[in-house]
Amino acid sequence: MKVNRKCILAVPALIIWTGPALAESDPPVSTGEVYACADIDADRERLACYDEAVGRLEQAEKSGEIRAVSRREVEEDRRRNFGLSLPGFSMLGFGQEDDDRVDTVNAGVTNISEGPFGKLTIRLDNGQVWEQIDSRRVHVSSRTENIAEIKRAALGSFKMKIGNSRSFRARRVE
Repeated sequence: MKVNRKCILAVPALIIWTGPALAESDPPVSTGEVYACADIDADRERLACYDEAVGRLEQAEKSGEIRAVSRREVEEDRRRNFGLSLPGFSMLGFGQEDDDRVDTVNAGVTNISEGPFGKLTIRLDNGQVWEQIDSRRVHVSSRTENIAEIKRAALGSFKMKIGNSRSFRARRVE
């Protein structure tokens, strides 16, 4: 009988990886505990509940276990990370609906360089760097201040248009 060595190595790694999580005795801290206190009728018990729940939240925030994030911070992060593939990022989406998603970013162009086969690398004033991935010839005027417009396209791709140039497919590299 042939035994798969990868499977044998994966089982101890899984046990080691899940061990600390299983050892935690306290349930995860959430705002739900604070909201649950509102259902208590007796004033003294409700206040004690609030004190305990808020104390746990405060301790978790001080220890770095949790962090309160505003909708504005999430939206700024979405714009800053537009074009990058970030696994798990949608967890910060406040139930990210399609109409909340950033579909277009406009930014000033600080530098354009031409690489092999005439493909462009574009640096933007927001710190992002994009590169052309299709073979279209694109002419960008150097006489005017150029604004890049990047839009989501089909199947997770992106299209960029600089000034009055024609659009081309691009991917974010930084």
